[in-house]
Amino acid sequence: MINEIREYIKAMILEVDPDLKKNPSAFYDGDIGEPILDSSYQISINSLNKTFRTDYTERAMAVVVSIFGLGYRSEIINYNLLLDKAICIEDKILDLQNFHNIETISNILSNGIEASRLPSNDDGFKIDINFTLTQAYTRE
Repeated sequence: MINEIREYIKAMILEVDPDLKKNPSAFYDGDIGEPILDSSYQISINSLNKTFRTDYTERAMAVVVSIFGLGYRSEIINYNLLLDKAICIEDKILDLQNFHNIETISNILSNGIEASRLPSNDDGFKIDINFTLTQAYTRE
C-alpha cells in the first residue's frame, strides 16, 4: 500500500519535471551532497493514523514532498523556479483525475508549501509540499 502511494507521487513529480533526481533516503538528514542536492526530490511518509469503519478501514498519513535546489549566483531566480515547480507538483498530486483510478487513495489534502535554507549548504534550499493522504481499504 505504501509503495503504491510513493509510486503515484513519484509519477506526478516526474510529469512536472522528468529531470528531477530521486534522493534515496527515507528521511532528510541534512547532508545529502551537492550532486543530488541540485534538482532532486524526496518523499517522506509518516504519522499514520488508523480509523475503523463499518466495512472498511481508513488510514490518514502525513506525506511530505521535498524538492531541493541550489542558488549559486542567481539565488532568487533559482528559488522562484523551484517554488513554481513546487506549486505545479502540488496541483498535479491534488488533481482528482490523477488519483481517482488508484483504488486505495480516497483523498489528498494540501497542508501548504514551506521553504527553508539548508543548514548544511549556504547556497541550498528546500521546499516542502505537505499533504494529508487518506487511504481506504477493506479489512481481510
